[in-house]
Amino acid sequence: MLSSVRAHYVPILVTKRGELGAINDLPPETKDRFTPLFVAHPVDWNYETDAPAKSVVEHVRGLGQKLARVFESRRAYFDPALLVEDAEWEEAQSHPLVTVIDEAADNGLQLVPVVAPGRHPSYNQALTQVHQSRGLGVCVRLSPIHWPANPPAISELEKLLADLSLEPGQVDLVLDAGGDVENEAVRALAFAALSNLPFAQDWRSLVLSGGPFPKDLSAFSRNTVSRIPRLEWDLWRDIENEARIEGWRLPDFGDYGVAHPDPRVMVDPRFLSISAAIRYTASSHWLAAKGELFKGRGGSGSGGDAIVPVAQMICEASEYCGPSYSVGDAWISDVAHGLTSGGNPEKWRRIATNHHLVFVTETLANSGETSVLT
Repeated sequence: MLSSVRAHYVPILVTKRGELGAINDLPPETKDRFTPLFVAHPVDWNYETDAPAKSVVEHVRGLGQKLARVFESRRAYFDPALLVEDAEWEEAQSHPLVTVIDEAADNGLQLVPVVAPGRHPSYNQALTQVHQSRGLGVCVRLSPIHWPANPPAISELEKLLADLSLEPGQVDLVLDAGGDVENEAVRALAFAALSNLPFAQDWRSLVLSGGPFPKDLSAFSRNTVSRIPRLEWDLWRDIENEARIEGWRLPDFGDYGVAHPDPRVMVDPRFLSISAAIRYTASSHWLAAKGELFKGRGGSGSGGDAIVPVAQMICEASEYCGPSYSVGDAWISDVAHGLTSGGNPEKWRRIATNHHLVFVTETLANSGETSVLT
């Protein structure tokens, strides 16, 4: 039968130190309120040799242990698509999907493997191996072109389940709009997919996610606070209202934290200018507070000191939740008042993500409900 519970949160987060540190800084009760979909971050590029800085095998070694260290004995999803999505994997080597999930399990964390249409057969073989050995089910992550909004797309989804010998009750279905949330055609497609959803009551869980945050803040002025609409939240609330009226199954909410869906940086970091900036989540928008250069060409820039006036701008904004709201908020206040050093971009992503995770979980705990099987 179906029961109504508070909507769950599924943030899609890359496995970089800033994001993992943000989770590590959360209290247990906040961690219990969300299920992250971890996306393995890309291998760094060595611009001097014009080659990857390390192999994929080296890159994922120890990653399962790191994930378990921050999320402990809970459940999460894991997607190494940015590493191996289209690549054939040698049978003699353990596939990164298997390596990370096994290592996480050895350290107490249950990782559900993620799949999507069009992945290499060797990937699907590794996923089947994990599913059969761990019995944790599978997460199917669909981009808008694959959303089951019409008969061909529905048939494609049914074929994927059949090829992997999966029943809907073993599947967490994620309709992931990525960065296309602002596209009106994609918004219309979301309504069509949820109104025509096959096996609507049978999926183990259902998530609607998106990530409209800009790729970077280069288009924003310095020494100002800009406000960026949280279009993924607007879409989810519109879907929530329509679902209640029409009797659809309500999806859980997913986003990309304070990041753009594509984490890849195609610029040599040695020549990259970086402005001090803090991203701060509010109810209907993000604040993007941007200051002077942290690092510029030729050794210019003020380092961590550049973030101090940025933190002060956040503290002066009406949306600021106060220093006791989260670890991230406390750090912003301390920097603004000269009580701690200004850190670096990794630290700024950590505190921004920490505030975001607290803000969204508390918002959902006090708002929408979603239908789940019991």
